[in-house]
Amino acid sequence: MGKLGNQVGTAARLNDGIEDRQAWAEGYEGFVDDISALACNKIDWLNFTKKKQVMEIGLNFIIGAGAILYGLYTLVTRQVTPQKMTKLQSLKQSHGEKMGLSIHIIGYTVVPIVAGALMLLAHFRAL
Repeated sequence: MGKLGNQVGTAARLNDGIEDRQAWAEGYEGFVDDISALACNKIDWLNFTKKKQVMEIGLNFIIGAGAILYGLYTLVTRQVTPQKMTKLQSLKQSHGEKMGLSIHIIGYTVVPIVAGALMLLAHFRAL
């Protein structure tokens, strides 16, 4: 009976393994078909990427786009109407003309644009 029990247990473990492999194969069947079709040149790359690409708007996208827009807004506003920018005026008074302008350019234009670009990069890499 001990030998028979071991055989039944072994058969059950093998059966579980087969079911796991079948579930895995069914889940990735479409992916394997697409890759094999690409390898055999049955479909072109443009259609393959269009079919698989889905655009979702996430938090990284929203914050990244907002930061870039803010940086561009400060860039344009500083050129067109610098008197509207009270922070720029106070920085110029406290640190001098050149240093205040440099701090404002770096802090309110360059940093938001770079941070926004990095957030957009993170968003599009996550797709």
